[in-house]
Amino acid sequence: MRIAIRRLDTCGALDALAGIQRSESHNHSEEQVPLSFLVLILKAGGVAFGAYDEAHEPALPVGFLLDLAGHRQERRSAYTVSHMVRADHRNRGIGYLLRTAERESWLEVGVGWISWGIDPLSGIDAHFAFNKLGALGAVYERHVLPGSVRVEGHGLAFDRIGVEWSIDSPRVRTVVDDGRLPAHYGIGLDRMEVTTETRAGRDGLRRLVGTASKVQGDVALVEIPVDLGRLLQADLPAARTWRIRSRDLLEDLFKNRFLLSGFVHEGGRSFLLLERMERDAALRRVE
Repeated sequence: MRIAIRRLDTCGALDALAGIQRSESHNHSEEQVPLSFLVLILKAGGVAFGAYDEAHEPALPVGFLLDLAGHRQERRSAYTVSHMVRADHRNRGIGYLLRTAERESWLEVGVGWISWGIDPLSGIDAHFAFNKLGALGAVYERHVLPGSVRVEGHGLAFDRIGVEWSIDSPRVRTVVDDGRLPAHYGIGLDRMEVTTETRAGRDGLRRLVGTASKVQGDVALVEIPVDLGRLLQADLPAARTWRIRSRDLLEDLFKNRFLLSGFVHEGGRSFLLLERMERDAALRRVE
C-alpha cells in the first residue's frame, strides 16, 4: 500500500470525496456533506485533503478531510467539517497522514488552532486526538445534531467532546514533530483518581453503575467502554446509561477546570484522563 495525500481543489476530486461518504455512511444522510456544499466551503477559504492508495491504477480514493476556516475567541482557527477513511483502509495511519498535512497547510497561513468533535465514549478517537496528536478537550456538547437518533447507536444521543488542537504549541510540536509521548504518560497511577464504578457482566462487557460525587485530586480517570459498538449491539440500555451518567460527570469536571489530555488503556479497560490545570500551562508542558 502506497498512500499519497493530495490537496483537493477540483470538482472531480471533490466528487470522489463525496463518493467515499456515500459508501461509508451507511445511508445516513445526516453524516454526508453534499457536493455543492463542499465546493462552497473551498470557495469560502476552506481546505480539503484526499488520501489515495497508489497501489491501484488509477489511484484509489480511500479517505478525506475537510476544514472550514474561521475565527474563534479572537484567533484564527479552522474547524473540521468532515473526516473519513474507508473501512477497509482503517488502522493504517491514514488519518494521521491527513491530519499532519492539514496542520502543515494551516501553519503556512498563520492559523494556530484546529477544532473538531469526538464521541465521549470512543476510545479510538480519544487515543488518536490526545495521545497521537497532543490535542486537548475542554467542553462537552450535548445533542450536537438534532434528530440524530437514527445516526448514532439507534437511539444514543449524539454528544461530542470539543477537541482543540493548538498546532504550533510546545505540546503539539513535542508530540508530532519530535515523536515524543505526551506529558501525561509520566503521571503515575498512584496520582490517578478513578471517578467511575463499573461492573463486568457474564458477556465480558463492563457496565457503568456509578460515578463520583466529588473529585479530590488533580488527575481524574473516567472509564468508557472498551468497544462501544459491541456494547450498543449487546445492551443498548446500558450504552444509554453510560452516555447519560458520564455526560454529567464530564461536564462537572470541565466546570472545575479539568482538561481532557489523554487516554489510558490498562488491564483490558479504557479511561479518559483529565487533569486540573490551565490551558496555557497544558500547552507549554512537555515533560
